[in-house]
Amino acid sequence: MGKHDIKYIYSGKNGCRVPVTPDMFGGIQMVFEQLRDLICEMLDVDENAVTMDSVILEDFDADSLDLVEIVMGVEEQFGIEIPDNAIEEFHTVGDVVRYIEDHT
Repeated sequence: MGKHDIKYIYSGKNGCRVPVTPDMFGGIQMVFEQLRDLICEMLDVDENAVTMDSVILEDFDADSLDLVEIVMGVEEQFGIEIPDNAIEEFHTVGDVVRYIEDHT
């Protein structure tokens, strides 16, 4: 999917398709907070331990399966598809946040 292709998510209220806009999720801070909450829930870590510089596999004692589960959660929450080659580039929380920002 190209950068200028229109992407849609489904509205929970009436099931209508809503176009995704770059600022729909409130910018980097909002994306970070949503991702932080997802990581905290999936990996049972304290939210204060999650920063943009946190290394997912090292700082949270996560393994590659945990990373795949986080990616699946991100895909569902943000309505995007993340190819396997992009996942290989996810080292820090910030890497994931920037990917989400660039693809929503």
